[in-house]
Amino acid sequence: SDDGELEPHEFVEGLARLAVYKYSKGTPAQRLQKLLEEDLLPNACSVDTDVFRERIAGDRVKDVFQKHKHNMKIIYKEYAADDQEGDAVLAGDTMNSNELVSFCREFKMVGPLLSERAVKVLFAYVQQEEEMLDDDEGNDEVGDSEMVFSEFVESQAAIGCQMRPDPYNVVEIRIDHFISQEIIPRALEMIRFRAKGLKKLQKPEGATGE
Repeated sequence: SDDGELEPHEFVEGLARLAVYKYSKGTPAQRLQKLLEEDLLPNACSVDTDVFRERIAGDRVKDVFQKHKHNMKIIYKEYAADDQEGDAVLAGDTMNSNELVSFCREFKMVGPLLSERAVKVLFAYVQQEEEMLDDDEGNDEVGDSEMVFSEFVESQAAIGCQMRPDPYNVVEIRIDHFISQEIIPRALEMIRFRAKGLKKLQKPEGATGE
């Protein structure tokens, strides 16, 4: 750049050049994908979990969670029973990292903004506070390999904020739009959720279709 500022396409070009320089194997596209998944996205997810939890602990965000609790609980239970291998069979009412990845993949969240590795990093972040409690209290009922429903909801709040990074929308709106416009409609279209009791969301009065 001649003016000292990078345009979006110049930034992408810079990443591509960096990927080719850093990694010697694969096509340029494969090297860029490797850079994004292994170097960029995991570090982009490095956040202060206490600050984020403080933001989603407000009454308005809690109202959003309560609004979607019925449908999200059904989705959570469905994927919590997904992994039928090894010890996961005995934890059919909690979700492990593989089940969270499976959920994100089937709901088409995995892509340029969210890699499978980033989902696993998020899984660990969501459980960070629980691990500290386990160390202090010796509580081993639900270890750091399993996610309970409240942690699943927190993970969706985090993904929603990442997938909808609009700084001009407050957190509760971004989370609500993510759940109501992406998660619930996709679940309603999936065969595995037929006859599971999912409820269609009611449009606010005066709302029109996009």
